[in-house]
Amino acid sequence: MLAEQSIESLVKRPEGRRALERVLCNDLATRRYFRSKGRARSSATILDAIPLGDPSAPLAWLLFVRVDFASGPPETYVLPIAFATGERARELEANAAHAVIAAVRLHVSNGHTEVIEGTLIDALVDPDLSNALLRFVRQGAKFSGARGELRFVPHPFLQNVPEEATEHGRLLSAEQSNSILVYGESVMLKLFRQVEEGINPEFEVQAFLDAQRYPSVPRLGGAIEYQVTGRDRTVLGMVQQWMPSRGNAFQLALESLDLFFDRVLADEAARSGAVPPLPRGTFTERARGATPPLAHDLLGAQVVWLNKLGQRTAELHATLAADTTDTTFGREPYSTLHQQSLYQAAHTMLARTFDALRRRARSLPEGAAELAREIVRREDEVDRRFKAIGARKVDATRIRCHGDFHLGQVLFTGDDFVFIDFEGEPMRPLATRRYRRTPLRDVAGMIRSFDYAAASALASGRARPEDVPVLEPWTNAWVAWAEAVYLAGYLNAAAGSEFLPKHDPDTDLLLDFYVLEKCIYEIGYELDNRPDWLAIPLRGLARMLEG
Repeated sequence: MLAEQSIESLVKRPEGRRALERVLCNDLATRRYFRSKGRARSSATILDAIPLGDPSAPLAWLLFVRVDFASGPPETYVLPIAFATGERARELEANAAHAVIAAVRLHVSNGHTEVIEGTLIDALVDPDLSNALLRFVRQGAKFSGARGELRFVPHPFLQNVPEEATEHGRLLSAEQSNSILVYGESVMLKLFRQVEEGINPEFEVQAFLDAQRYPSVPRLGGAIEYQVTGRDRTVLGMVQQWMPSRGNAFQLALESLDLFFDRVLADEAARSGAVPPLPRGTFTERARGATPPLAHDLLGAQVVWLNKLGQRTAELHATLAADTTDTTFGREPYSTLHQQSLYQAAHTMLARTFDALRRRARSLPEGAAELAREIVRREDEVDRRFKAIGARKVDATRIRCHGDFHLGQVLFTGDDFVFIDFEGEPMRPLATRRYRRTPLRDVAGMIRSFDYAAASALASGRARPEDVPVLEPWTNAWVAWAEAVYLAGYLNAAAGSEFLPKHDPDTDLLLDFYVLEKCIYEIGYELDNRPDWLAIPLRGLARMLEG
């Protein structure tokens, strides 16, 4: 239990600050947004503490906490904290245990000493603070800490949303790498938990698409910025339009797979052990080939949404490739030097990831352990596949992309799609996420996402155990057909674009590299964050190596 004179003393007095830092060093590592769960932590340091609201009686404190590790670079996280007592504290402990940081005993002196016990919480669960954050953005409020200034910056879209439509904010309960507050049915506020100095790619890309009036993204409503004198500003969060939807495309895929399973189990040939027809050849050959009649029958209306998703992806990339005076956007040519750097980065990631697999081999889940042992033996083979990226110069251009493109980053409105979450892959440094790349890297991410959807549907428990052996080969077929239909929609809509290679062999070269790279990235991510999911990318990598 932390014991101090006041909450302010916890963040300002050396002894209180040290006690709080010890607690945060352990607490942050349990959070979904904490990036480096697989690294040994050495300490946590509060870099700055900013009172939110009236400095004499703030609603909460916004902490900037640097976590240092036994090796490698530190990471900085943003954490709003507040103090709850009495019934409110008990309610939080019972219904929002994820928000509880530590028990606190305060010794308050107002002529006599009074002991107050309560709970230190992540303040985003406090409705007063969540409502105040959006009000601060509307007002363009500013608050100062010891090192820097916190600025709330409104954008025109927010000014056109009536205040009464955004009176009550609610924190989305789903665990994510960031935290999201939703206000009514109009506006959302996203707080980036892990921050680096510089412009967050999500805010930057969103602002560009907003300026282009691209219709398939939410409108931008404002920003939360942190400025230290003499340093680049850091974007801590953003306000944007809340998009009503039927859920994301991952949920749509799961629903589609349930229907697909029903059709397969109703097919006499499938139940009798018939082998499903699979598309053959390279990525582009599969996409440009005719979909087997059986696949059309079993996929049904799924063909339509998969094809449209590919088309909308190409339209997104065409907008990001538009001519502009913004030097951080626009097109750049591919070069042999860039292709060589791609290989070096992939080679380094491969070595690091496979080393981690070997070190942790004995602690892997049962379903992944044997797969991992087989895969690490093929490291040289994977490396040779990566090295092919430098075999010849690719005639294409590089642009800013989504950066972490998968079914979960796409909302389904009922008849169309909206793209969200342009932050990029959270395990990569901010500067790396702002690079221009081939948009086929996004396409590769979506291709891998179909594999995740299929694995999730099969493991969901909705299928009877005795049906799983029948469904497994057909699930693999669904993945292959989904990839081909999606890619066909993309290639048709992107035909003639400068960002797409002029020749299919170059498109295949890039897709092969990026799908393979995505598998390795996923293995590292799941190893650190969701070991129970590790078998999915391991199986995906094995399938790629088998051709």
